[in-house]
Amino acid sequence: MKTNVFLAAVAAVLAVPTVITIVNEQGSFTRYEDVPRLFDGFTPEKVAGIRISKVKLDDNGAPITGRNGQKEHEVLAIGLTSSGDWVIADQSPLRGAPVKKDTIVTHILQHIEQIRRDEDALIEVDASDEALAEYGLDEDHGVLIQCFDANNRPVVELIKGRSARDAKAGQDSLRGHFVRRKDRQDIVLYEQDYWNLQLEPRGWFDRSLIPGTAATQAVRFRMKNAHGEIELAKDKPTDVAWRVVKAPEGCGAPRQAEINALAGRIAQASVADYIQPLPSDSQQRALVLKQVGFSDDAAEAEFELEDGTIYTLYVGNKLEDKHEYRAVASNRDFLLTVPGHVRTTMDKDLVDLFDVAKELVEDTPPKDADTPPGDAPSKDGDDDGGK
Repeated sequence: MKTNVFLAAVAAVLAVPTVITIVNEQGSFTRYEDVPRLFDGFTPEKVAGIRISKVKLDDNGAPITGRNGQKEHEVLAIGLTSSGDWVIADQSPLRGAPVKKDTIVTHILQHIEQIRRDEDALIEVDASDEALAEYGLDEDHGVLIQCFDANNRPVVELIKGRSARDAKAGQDSLRGHFVRRKDRQDIVLYEQDYWNLQLEPRGWFDRSLIPGTAATQAVRFRMKNAHGEIELAKDKPTDVAWRVVKAPEGCGAPRQAEINALAGRIAQASVADYIQPLPSDSQQRALVLKQVGFSDDAAEAEFELEDGTIYTLYVGNKLEDKHEYRAVASNRDFLLTVPGHVRTTMDKDLVDLFDVAKELVEDTPPKDADTPPGDAPSKDGDDDGGK
């Protein structure tokens, strides 16, 4: 009994330093959410517009000025529409082209939200203009990232400088990018090794077309091409088999696996490029398509979902200089292109999606397997030709 009491007392004494250590460590530990940020209070939800700009430089690295004496800029503008979609918002012919929200978040907003401003991140306080230029943070060499709220008021103005990979002697252990607020001269290291910002709109496009799930969620599937037209339907998306609404003459039961595979390939089609916005007026749209030589015999595919949503894809004529085809989709107000394999898929002979009709099989006379070709008996039954 005395032994047990003694051991318990020893255990209690030994536990005291451990408890003290844990408490001390908790007291010195800084939680991630408590680390000061370069833009305190910033959240991606506040942003309704983004502008990325950079001064154009000549071959000698000097700013290019226009006729008005102002420096010329490369500019990318992205905006949020009233329907909640991100689109290219500058004055280029690609205005209105869709941009994926995930791309906006991961390439811009997430970075801004994560930039720290603690002692470990701060490189230089109130740096001189010469120091800013050395880190690529002057206005001539830095990339200016501006975020605006729904009232077009700036909520973020950040200048992104050069990569720490190009650091001067003594800083070769640094990783990340040098940044600063536009309204301050403090140089901060953002410890994110890879952060590439393109100013070319095509690098931001949402290249999805018909939702990839349309093939499995559809209750109606229609296709039309030079070989004819088919239409199939289900009562529920979960139904295993399609039933025939329209099929080429002489076709029998639909080949379910082949139809599902074809529908899936079409639903997975992606945009190769956006060419120009299309007018909302149907007559003006038809005129634009005629001017660019969009084929009257375009291949068509259509998916109707259970809630009545319809996605239609038209694939027309080939571009002159690329293996891409002009296309129009019901959920994209743009003339666009798709890769050549999409047109190949949609040009499939529709008869191959069905078995041969039963009555045609029954009406086909059987061949005599023992009669070689050309040796069939004459009509009068004389094997020697009636001699």
